[in-house]
Amino acid sequence: MTHLIATGTDGQQYWRRELALGEVVRLGRAPRKGWAVPWDLRVSREHADIELVEQGLRVTVLKTARNPILYQKQKLKEFTVAPDEKFQIGRTSFQFHDLDSIQSASTEIVEHIFSNR
Repeated sequence: MTHLIATGTDGQQYWRRELALGEVVRLGRAPRKGWAVPWDLRVSREHADIELVEQGLRVTVLKTARNPILYQKQKLKEFTVAPDEKFQIGRTSFQFHDLDSIQSASTEIVEHIFSNR
């Protein structure tokens, strides 16, 4: 089981989504179909396509994207993220995890759940 976790600058700006091998998902602030990051104005309406492949998570920046994606401190148009690595769009960080890397990792992953109470 693999996941992509998006985290913004505010504690409530967070989501975690499951990925399936070969599935292509569109990331954006308000994509027609895909996963939205509505809290970050630096993320274009439709910013990038992601696809889970054997080697990791392939990220492809769309021509309509107004801001770059940073991966390993570089502005790249296409790259493959390995498990437990991150990339950034605007002020939002995206971290890719797979179940094997989580179970074998020596680091602890903490999930925060917020309530409106």
